[in-house]
Amino acid sequence: MPGRPHPLLTDYTYHVFNKTIDQKRLFEDKDLCQMFLNIIWHYRSTNSYLRFSNFKKLPEELRKPYAKKINDKRSFRISILAYCIMPTHYHFLLRQNQNTGISRFVSQIQNSFTRYFNRKHERSGPIFLQTFKSKPIISEEQLKHISRYVHLNPYSGRIITLIEDVREYPWSSFSDYISLSKAKLSEPENVLSFFKNNKERYRKFVLDNSAHQKMLEYCKYAEKW
Repeated sequence: MPGRPHPLLTDYTYHVFNKTIDQKRLFEDKDLCQMFLNIIWHYRSTNSYLRFSNFKKLPEELRKPYAKKINDKRSFRISILAYCIMPTHYHFLLRQNQNTGISRFVSQIQNSFTRYFNRKHERSGPIFLQTFKSKPIISEEQLKHISRYVHLNPYSGRIITLIEDVREYPWSSFSDYISLSKAKLSEPENVLSFFKNNKERYRKFVLDNSAHQKMLEYCKYAEKW
């Protein structure tokens, strides 16, 4: 995309984020949040040769094998290490598995969601800024701290008032990191490996440092959108 200060390289990890035009609070609607997650699930795979809207129309006997192909990790153009959907923006920690994987993924999820939203509300035109932002992750410490930044966004953004409620926020990957259930969308193993795969250690790392959230020098670039 034009204006990117660095290339998006395969086998590298990036903090990727974008916001809605005019700070439109799209993602206060839980149905829209869930639709966005469904679209994300669909387009992370190179096997998503159908539009998501057409996939939903498939009969059950065709939808199941198609979904199985989409769930094959070998087809993932990107790995979603962490994510958070906020009312006016989203955050991802993405590892690019294939050339142009991140750009294609972001383009497809934004275009698909925009088509859905515009049809539903009988409107036209974009709803996200044209060029998404990205920041390369260059160290283990940066990866850990940005994952925490992403997961604390509902608290630092005042969507929730009690830090304990971060674990219940439904539109982030934090629950994938700390619960015993199998992760539904994210792949937390990469970050958790730096905590010896101890989910309680990661939970404490995030929650015990919540007051430090706004002071992270690295994350100040998000305020310059």
